[in-house]
Amino acid sequence: MRGGILKGTDYNYNFADEVGMPKVENGYWFFNDRHKEVSENLLERHSFNSTLAIPDTDSNVLYVYVLDT
Repeated sequence: MRGGILKGTDYNYNFADEVGMPKVENGYWFFNDRHKEVSENLLERHSFNSTLAIPDTDSNVLYVYVLDT
């Protein structure tokens, strides 16, 4: 969502900033991969079909993002 480095891989994509989502301090996330091809590295796919839900427990706001390419 906000980029960073994990296990030597630089994820330089700030999706949360692009869609104007504020930083959620207290909450959790749910990710549903709806792509027909199951693979371990979804970032290497040619298309994405997924849903991401992030409830902000401080503001009682639910952020939902659906991506179908």
